[in-house]
Amino acid sequence: MKTTSLLWTAVAAAQLIGLPLAVQAGSDAKTTQEAVTQADKAPPLPLHTIEGVGGVVITPIAYLVNPGPAGTVFGLPSASLTYVKANSKNVESAVITETLFGRVELGYAASRFGVGNLTDAVKGATGIDIDDYVVVHNFNARVLALPENSFDLPVPAVTVGASFKHNEGINDIDNQLGGALTGVGIWLSASLINPY
Repeated sequence: MKTTSLLWTAVAAAQLIGLPLAVQAGSDAKTTQEAVTQADKAPPLPLHTIEGVGGVVITPIAYLVNPGPAGTVFGLPSASLTYVKANSKNVESAVITETLFGRVELGYAASRFGVGNLTDAVKGATGIDIDDYVVVHNFNARVLALPENSFDLPVPAVTVGASFKHNEGINDIDNQLGGALTGVGIWLSASLINPY
């Protein structure tokens, strides 16, 4: 796992500082210098948050992921895998996004959250075995409301969007505990819509 984490860290760092990670190949390939110059002008944004929108692991950004050239319907589809470990807890996330018309980003993420030693603590206190992970499904839509430098002014890009989340795991854990989570006032919902 350390090799995988190191690889993801290197890829994220390279993209944050603007290094090109791939060069076009094939019979119509450009020279390496031309490809690097083109990559510098329009770098792809394949990084995702663990919830399935463009960003870096947890922080969304206003730029859409891999929009196509002006006048095209489809951008480059983008997929990512993320693994984060913090002590006994971990998150694994698989994401795919597609940008349409250069203005609309659609995304899906399946995230698995390992609850770590919580299962041992609950079993020690209650004698009940609970699931050692929950899976959250995220469905996202974002619209580029205001492109960067609109109206020939130095304004930032602005996006608006909504996220639909579905999580059966938390209800399963509540049921395994005989409704203890809802009994102490924890609001549970298997599905949630978040505008942002």
